[in-house]
Amino acid sequence: GFGLTWIDMSSHYARNQRYMNQLSGATDYNDPAYQPVAGHSLNGELYYRFRPVSWLELQPGLQYWHRPGGVAQTQDAWVVEWKTVVTF
Repeated sequence: GFGLTWIDMSSHYARNQRYMNQLSGATDYNDPAYQPVAGHSLNGELYYRFRPVSWLELQPGLQYWHRPGGVAQTQDAWVVEWKTVVTF
């Protein structure tokens, strides 16, 4: 299967984050007091599910995250996943 997700954060939330940064005087992403200002994020997922025996399902997958958490300063990320379902 294939999935694609677009996440767009609230402009009210972003405004609040900027305000919190202004109050704390934090202007740099590396400052512990800095509140990251979220924007948008994109996630794509590719997976395959198969059942080798009637009681076992295996599902490997791969995800790609562009701007994880909607924060421009974060690096894009790859996620490898593995789901297992055992039916008793």
